[in-house]
Amino acid sequence: GTVTKTAVATGADLVAYSGFSSSNYLQQPYNSDLDFGIGDFSCAVWAKLNSTGNRCVYHRGSGYSGSWGTEIIQLECTTTNLSFNFSDNGFSTSTQVNTPIANLPTGVWNLIHTIRRGTTFELWINGVLKATNTSTMDLSNTAAKLWVGERPYGSRPWVGSLGLMRWSATAPTAEQIAKMYRDEK
Repeated sequence: GTVTKTAVATGADLVAYSGFSSSNYLQQPYNSDLDFGIGDFSCAVWAKLNSTGNRCVYHRGSGYSGSWGTEIIQLECTTTNLSFNFSDNGFSTSTQVNTPIANLPTGVWNLIHTIRRGTTFELWINGVLKATNTSTMDLSNTAAKLWVGERPYGSRPWVGSLGLMRWSATAPTAEQIAKMYRDEK
């Protein structure tokens, strides 16, 4: 499909992506650099949510239309929560790190970090830790694709803009997260 690419502000070089739908999203084929297994990892993304509801920021898994696949990492919102989800069995069961959707104000840019540090999964918004949960889950998946702005089921497109998404096989410290937010806002 086609997504919209626009400057984040007048005169800015930095762009954001929007216009997501069940047929318009970004997708990266399998990338071994994102196969974190049981190791530390993090994803940071600037997100502007225009309206609440069921929306997907990113989904990493081996699913396709109508199927989740296995070993999933996902960040989405519902009408009540921003939820960092992970599963090693195609969502038959999952572990979640949730924070109330009110912590993600609409119409403004927010920096979201999703992190695995050892056995602790963390959800940060604008440099502030909002929630944690623990798991020893192995998230290796040599067939996983990365979906941005939608998920395989094609039912939760992001309504708003996404920018500066980056993944790392490290877990930044609280000081590094706060500095990223201050420097980038």
